[in-house]
Amino acid sequence: METRQPNLIPGVTLGRRMADGRVDWKTGADVPYPVRHADTFLNRFTSLASVYRDSDEALINSRDNSRFMRSDIGIRECLDTRQRSVAMLNWHIEPEADSSASQRDFCDLLEQICRRISHFTEYRRNCQHAIWYGKYGIQHRWGTQIVAGRSVCMPTPRHQDDWGWQPLNGDKLVFRQHRPGPSAVPGAYEGQLGIRVGSLYKSGDVVGGRWRVEPTDFGMGYFLSPAERRLLLVHKHQIEDAAYEDGARAGSIYGVGIRSVIYWEWVQKQETLSFLMEYMERMAGGIQVWKYPQGNTQAHDETRAAAESYNSGQEHILLVPVPPADGGQYGVEVIAPGFQGVETLHALLTEFFGHRIKRYILGQILSSESEATGLGSGVASLHSQTLLQILKSDATALEETMTSDLLDSIIQINIQKGNWAAPGFRPRFVIETDEPDAAQKLEAWTKLIDRGVKFRLSDLYGLVGAAVPGHDDAVLDTFPSRSQDAAVHPTASRADVVQNPQRSAVVPM
Repeated sequence: METRQPNLIPGVTLGRRMADGRVDWKTGADVPYPVRHADTFLNRFTSLASVYRDSDEALINSRDNSRFMRSDIGIRECLDTRQRSVAMLNWHIEPEADSSASQRDFCDLLEQICRRISHFTEYRRNCQHAIWYGKYGIQHRWGTQIVAGRSVCMPTPRHQDDWGWQPLNGDKLVFRQHRPGPSAVPGAYEGQLGIRVGSLYKSGDVVGGRWRVEPTDFGMGYFLSPAERRLLLVHKHQIEDAAYEDGARAGSIYGVGIRSVIYWEWVQKQETLSFLMEYMERMAGGIQVWKYPQGNTQAHDETRAAAESYNSGQEHILLVPVPPADGGQYGVEVIAPGFQGVETLHALLTEFFGHRIKRYILGQILSSESEATGLGSGVASLHSQTLLQILKSDATALEETMTSDLLDSIIQINIQKGNWAAPGFRPRFVIETDEPDAAQKLEAWTKLIDRGVKFRLSDLYGLVGAAVPGHDDAVLDTFPSRSQDAAVHPTASRADVVQNPQRSAVVPM
């Protein structure tokens, strides 16, 4: 029986409460959370493999609808806008803090490696599918290439039609729950990433000679070892915990996408659209009232045949028996359709459901629709700022994933291969979401240069979007030697030369 020591902190290998009440928080390598996530729910919902079940509202209600949603042109337009906008932003790799030459050189090498990845813009756009699914993966095929004269292990194509990487739909990803006791799978751990595989496999089959297939909540799954996990990038959108009484949605801890949030709004929109189409089908051509003598079966059949023969398929037919005492036992009357209800349903579809969905995805509607905002109201500017905030949030989240799942993997795999030693710092993948104001910076730099402050020449070139010239390049020399400058302009300062380069520009031949 385990003996508990009151001065030890549970789950912390070296954590010890000191006599004065303080805690020495030195931990071991495999220390769990104080309470495992799966144990924080009223009921545990697992499968044979003890995995987190699908927590997406669309998947829980209808897998068919979850696919149809993404084909909605209004939704797809908004999603593509967010994905393209982030994918087309410039990016670079920078060191943590130290700007030493060795760190910059290493970051330059990593940047060359990333730019060598085939179709890297499409690579980053695919990562953004996570905003819809909640999570999305990219699996790499690693190989050796020569980059900057060095042998580097990186995502490498096998042939012309292969890019060295493949997208992995977020619905194919699954995460393991912790199952304590003898029933636990050897080598399994909490949160272990799995990939769903097809019905060709059955429990116990081996994929690629490495790992065995296990049942999940939906189909079979192949769970990756920690070493194999390095071969994948997994981007996650919004991470949140489910309610205490809602253990079925515990999997939201690994990502919640837009699809789950807007699903029931989209379902109501489809129901309204279905009602509108049915109304148009029945009422678009009006109602034809065909009269026949009451109690006359032959007249009923003949009137029905005549109505069906005359009708074009757009009108709604109504056969009305007329009592013998009334006049006008035969005849056709057309009741014109009323479209007031159609306008109401159309407004409900577009201005209510449609705009609510667009506003959630893009934060506004003016980027995809025209709408009166009022002269000088500033509404358009506010909408633009809202969209930019959303795009910046997407870009920041992607930065972190690219740093942890791509850059770190490239570094660690090449260290294991012996291609280079550990760099001693963690490079960051940076997406440039803020456009610099070059004019203001140049003005400020000019004043500082006049005071003797030194700047890196490469920073100045990068500010104006130019490349640092090489040894054999013809250059426009805007900074002649001090002796030449003094001879030509004895009273000119360095700042004056910067501000008025035409006074001393020399083009070497």
